[in-house]
Formats: sequence, structure tokens, C-alpha cells
Amino acid sequence: MQKILFFIFTFVFFNAFGQKNDTIFNYEMGSTANLNKGNLDQILLSSNVLLSKSNKNIGFRFKSITFHQWLLGNNFDEDYYPNLVFFVKPLAKISPYTIARYEQSKRRGLDHREMIGAGISFLFEKQALHTFRLSTNLMYEMATFTADNVSLIGNLSDKQRKIWRITGLLNAQHRFLKDNLHLNYEIWFQPAINNFNDFRGQIDLNLDNRLSKSSFLRMKLFYFYESVLPSNLKNGDLRASFGFVFKR
Repeated sequence: MQKILFFIFTFVFFNAFGQKNDTIFNYEMGSTANLNKGNLDQILLSSNVLLSKSNKNIGFRFKSITFHQWLLGNNFDEDYYPNLVFFVKPLAKISPYTIARYEQSKRRGLDHREMIGAGISFLFEKQALHTFRLSTNLMYEMATFTADNVSLIGNLSDKQRKIWRITGLLNAQHRFLKDNLHLNYEIWFQPAINNFNDFRGQIDLNLDNRLSKSSFLRMKLFYFYESVLPSNLKNGDLRASFGFVFKR
């Protein structure tokens, strides 16, 4: 139900911009996969959706990453990470924004996590070929874990968490070889305000080789780390995959 509501809200918000002459619209949709055969037979499939729409006054950005993993033909794991960002003056060097994020991960024993917050971003650009955006925000988190033994979740006393976090984020895009090779990455670190030992971090790196005007061959590297998890789980996940993406 949370997924459906999130996408309905995104669709309504996205279309609220209208179609003005100065509106800039970009999209990115693709999928990558990785097959392992041997001691462990598994298939990892990831899907990527990125939508952005902006003019000189307001901007909108929706990003979603989903991972499905099959072991011996059975779906046993799903990770889902959509987020929605609303910018004020998105083309300016300094831009305030609000953000909403939702997470769901069977592997990490996370039933669902909702986060809302606000922050400010700083845009750096060089010859339109290299773009850097540094951001920071303050977010309020509400999370529910599914572990049967709640004492396994770090030093928590129950399955539910409500906590404030601060985020530092770098988002960058680079274009090489006459715009035929694209490198983009997003790196963020997010500790709890009252306990810096309670933190999360993510690296999402994509290398795209142009095949045609809008299609690219993609190599994807995704790493996620969370310090507070049920104790029988590993804190970090590293995933590498290959596939195709269409973007504008």
C-alpha cells in the first residue's frame, strides 16, 4: 500500500508543474542483472527510474531503485528505495529543498521506513560536462523492523524507531569522449543526531556507454551500509550488475 500511495503522490505532484515553455524534463529508465552459477545459484535484477522536471523557480526529482534476488528460482529478497525531492530555484547555485524517502528491505529485516526532511544544496558546474551538487539536510525517520527477537536490533528495546538524522550528500555527473561515455554517482552519509555510531551510507555508481541517441549500456555498482541491524545480518551489501538504460 505504501508503494501505491507513494507513486500516486509522485504522479500528481509531477503533473502539477504544467507544460510551460521554460520547463526542462529529463528521464532515465533501465534495468541491470547479474547471474551467479556454482556454489550459489542466484539472479540479481535491479531496476532504475529517474524523473526530473524543473523551471527557473521550482524543480522536482523522483528516483527509485529496486532490487530483486532469486535463489534456486524463488524470490527471497527485495529492496526498494524511492525518494522524492522538491527544489526551490533548482538552477541557482544555492537551492533549498524538501525530501521524502521510503525504504523496504526483507534482507535487512526492515518492514518499512519513512523519512521526511528539508535541506540546502550547492550546485557547481564546469563547461556543462562536469556537474557537482553538494547537499545537506535534516530528516525525521520512522522505521519498523520485522525481526522476531527485537533484542537483536542493536541496542533497541522494540521494533519501531523514531529518530532525527543529518545527511551529507554528493551527486555528480561527468561526460567524456564527445558525450558517448557518462559517469554519474551519488554518495551520502547519514548519522543519527544523538548517536554518531548509528549511521547509514550509500554509494550508487553508474558507468554508461552510448549505443544510440537515447540508449546506453550500463555497468552499475551499488553499496549500502547500515550500522544498526538484527545481529545475525551483515551490515554492508555490495552489488555489481550490467544492463541497459534509456535516458534523456
